[in-house]
Amino acid sequence: MTADKQELRRLAQSVAIWASSLNKAWPGDTENQEGAWVVGSLDDEDGEQYPVIEIDAEQYYAPGESEKIARFVSAANPAVVLELLDEIEAARRTGEYWKAEHNAANARLHEVATACATAEQERDQLREIAMRLVDLQNGGRGPIRTFTLWNDIANRARQVLGLEVRNG
Repeated sequence: MTADKQELRRLAQSVAIWASSLNKAWPGDTENQEGAWVVGSLDDEDGEQYPVIEIDAEQYYAPGESEKIARFVSAANPAVVLELLDEIEAARRTGEYWKAEHNAANARLHEVATACATAEQERDQLREIAMRLVDLQNGGRGPIRTFTLWNDIANRARQVLGLEVRNG
């Protein structure tokens, strides 16, 4: 069951002036607490009762249910309903904010992971170039003396580093 929160808000707002008059529950007949119950307000100063709603579930052979219903109705008065709806809306907005933050962090993490992978590939390519230079130096051939070979190695290093490749 999905609650229509907008309709519930509209209804609670339409009777909001009754909130202070629907905040207490008491037996309709003080002699018979199994009978009907009343929802309304009690004046703390003079003890007067101001009934608004009478709940009588006893007529449906449900002893004790009138009290439960009356206590629920008085606890879920319009002011409480509006407060709960405000809390739900605030929680929804907070959840949306954190979801957006999570998605942004995941996108940035993906960018960083891609940059790391690219850097690792370039590092490995430079390591290969350096090893070729070491092999050429120490491979019994002596220092690199051919311009073409040196130029090929230097241009490959420039390419990996994102620098301009020189011709000739």
